[in-house]
Amino acid sequence: GFASALNLGISKASERYILRFDVDMFSEIDYFLDTFKNYNKKDCVIFSRYIYQGEDRRGNFRKFHSFVLNKICVLMLSSKIKDYTSCIMFFDKKILNDIPIKNTIYANFIIEFCFMLIMKKKNYLEVPLIQNKNTEENSKSAPNLLTFIKNGSLYILTIIKCFIVKFIY
Repeated sequence: GFASALNLGISKASERYILRFDVDMFSEIDYFLDTFKNYNKKDCVIFSRYIYQGEDRRGNFRKFHSFVLNKICVLMLSSKIKDYTSCIMFFDKKILNDIPIKNTIYANFIIEFCFMLIMKKKNYLEVPLIQNKNTEENSKSAPNLLTFIKNGSLYILTIIKCFIVKFIY
């Protein structure tokens, strides 16, 4: 799955910082690397569509569901992070000692990872991201209705899990 592939990549990486992004966003690599140069003192930098100067330019179907899911996260978990489903981030590998990336089937681990950044009081920052329409063609979340429902359920279960943890922590 997505998380186990990321964990394998991290285990093979020899450098201190990890830049995680989808291959269909490779055209933005210079922006990601320039941002890293400016903020490499942070434990984690999240590229966000939902902060000032960020934008989601994908079609309405993808944009709507992503926006609603993130609003639910903000309401139930914390408003300190606005884009809980951004898969574009860089982070210092040392934070994985406190916040390991869970081997989930799908990308729902990102929600829990972002939530734990807040709970563990890590030094993180959201920076603007403009997600262009070209990334819509490679949807892993919603290539069809059945996959959309399955993956959406994983996201909702992760939000509920984090919401419960919020009161235990």
